[in-house]
Amino acid sequence: MKTKGIFLILTVCLLTVCNGVIKSQSILPADFKMETYINQFDENGTFPNGTAGWSYWFFAPGVTDTLSIKTSRIFLSKASHAPHTHAADEAFYILQGPVMVHINGEERILQTGDLYYCPSYSSHNISRVGEEPIQYYIMTRETKGENRAYPVGKADYTMDDCIYYPNNDPAWTNGGKLAAVKALDKNFSGGMRIVMHRVTSEDANYSTREPYTAEQEVFYVISGEADVMLDGQTAHIQSNTAFWCPNGTRRSVVQTGNEPLVYLQCTTRNYNPSN
Repeated sequence: MKTKGIFLILTVCLLTVCNGVIKSQSILPADFKMETYINQFDENGTFPNGTAGWSYWFFAPGVTDTLSIKTSRIFLSKASHAPHTHAADEAFYILQGPVMVHINGEERILQTGDLYYCPSYSSHNISRVGEEPIQYYIMTRETKGENRAYPVGKADYTMDDCIYYPNNDPAWTNGGKLAAVKALDKNFSGGMRIVMHRVTSEDANYSTREPYTAEQEVFYVISGEADVMLDGQTAHIQSNTAFWCPNGTRRSVVQTGNEPLVYLQCTTRNYNPSN
C-alpha cells in the first residue's frame, strides 16, 4: 500500500513537471486570443492603393517577425508602382490574371495561380495587361529599418529563376489529387520558403497528421476550408484568410468539407541581423 502511495505521488509530480515544461515552451501568453493570428479578408478594411485600386493588410509590417502580408486589386490604372527597388524581398501569388511582371528589365505575362519572387534590390513591378482588373497576394520580408539585403542563391539569376508556373508542373496538377510542391526554394531566396498545398477529403493520412512546431509561417487559404490549431487553440477558416504562426509555436492545418483545400505556406527564418 505504501509503495502504491509513493508511485501515485511520483506520477503526480511527473505530470506537474511535464505540464510546466509544455507551458514554458510556448512563446504565446497563456491568455492569447486565436483571432489575433487569423485574418479573413473584409472589404470594409480595404484602403486606396494610390490611384490604382485598393489594398488590404492581412498582417501589416511590425505585426509578424519580418513578414508582412497583403492583397492588392488594380483596376483604376495600369499599375500601383513603376518598376522600383527596395531592400525587402517579395513573393507574389496571382489571384486574378493575366498580369505583366517585370524583374530587372525582363518581362513575362503570368496567369491566375502563378507565383513569382522578387529578390532584394531587384527592379520589379506588376501591371495590368488589358482592361480587366488584376489581383495578387503579396508576401514581403521586411528588414526592420535596415538596408539589409536577403542573399540570393544564384548570382546571375534571371526572371525564369524567379517564376513558378504550377499548371506546367505535373507534381501540382496531379489529376487534382493531393499535392505539395515547392514554389520557392529557401536556398535560392536566402531563407524564405513557399509551398503550395492541395488536400482533398480523401487524404486521410494528411488530414489526421499530428500538430508540429516550426519557424514562423503564414498560411493563406486560396480555396476550401480548414480547421487550424495554434498552441492548443482551434478555429475554422475558409478562402481568402491568412493564418500566422509565430516561430516556435505548435500548429496544424486540417482540410474539412468536400471541396479540396488549396493553400500557400510561407515559412521564414526568425530575423537575425548577423545572418
